[in-house]
Amino acid sequence: MRFRLEQRWIVLALLLALVTGFSVSLARFPTANNLTQLALQLAEVGVVSLGMTLVISTAGIDLSAASVVGLTSVCLGWFAAHDVSLLTMILLSLLAAGACGLANGLLVGYLGISPILTTLATMVLFNGVALAISRGEAFSRFPDSFALLGQSELAPALVFAALAAALAFAYRRTLWGRRVLAVGANPVAAEFSTINRRATLLSVYWLSGTLAGVAAVLLTVRVATAKADVGQAMLLQAISAVVLGGTPLEGGRASLSGTVLGVATFAVVSNGMNLAGVSPFRQTVASGLVLLAAVGLNQWMLRRES
Repeated sequence: MRFRLEQRWIVLALLLALVTGFSVSLARFPTANNLTQLALQLAEVGVVSLGMTLVISTAGIDLSAASVVGLTSVCLGWFAAHDVSLLTMILLSLLAAGACGLANGLLVGYLGISPILTTLATMVLFNGVALAISRGEAFSRFPDSFALLGQSELAPALVFAALAAALAFAYRRTLWGRRVLAVGANPVAAEFSTINRRATLLSVYWLSGTLAGVAAVLLTVRVATAKADVGQAMLLQAISAVVLGGTPLEGGRASLSGTVLGVATFAVVSNGMNLAGVSPFRQTVASGLVLLAAVGLNQWMLRRES
């Protein structure tokens, strides 16, 4: 418990320092409009990061998450173009996202293929399917009922908060949560303790895919455009947020509250740099440096604990 609390407080202190610094130096940062946009972007990446936390806690990784976001978004656009009803197109698109997660889970859990190799391959596959469906073009014709979903500025943040709370409860209070962490800590010992490692991994990757689908719905509603590459920037942000938040890449532990703080930290950094006029190229460099710092902090905390 001490490990998670210590790293969480460090990230919280960093977040508060960033918010204070940007609020003082950038007049537009503390405005209601900017904070609303910040919350919207935070929620989308945050939902993907929750799924990434699940996978990383099993000592795995899901490199296909961003491609699942793009594929789900394209599915929404395709269904809308063919006049499918609002509820049906959302449900079918989420089912497609879950199917992508199931494919990853079957390959990792039941065939024993390395998570990084599996999701690297499916990342390319899912992106290719999205490009094939959309023919490389964007869908922008959505029904009025779809646009109404974007009228509530608080809805994405509430969805993110509800999902984070539900997963935190599952980790702490359910047998499934304990099994997930046991598989990440020692898969061999988990097998000997009658834990169904394969089924556990399948459920984790399915959830990761489904959560990526939820993020795609939130994102597509906000921008009112569906494209195959719509979620590509989320992958690095999600992995960085999880590691910064205190979930070790070695697995066996998970800090969902830390992930939330990590997501908020990266969102604030990105938003502040945009307002300051920093070029996208330099922002990419900064993101890479923050990721390196996050990995370094994570490893230092692990060594300190041991």
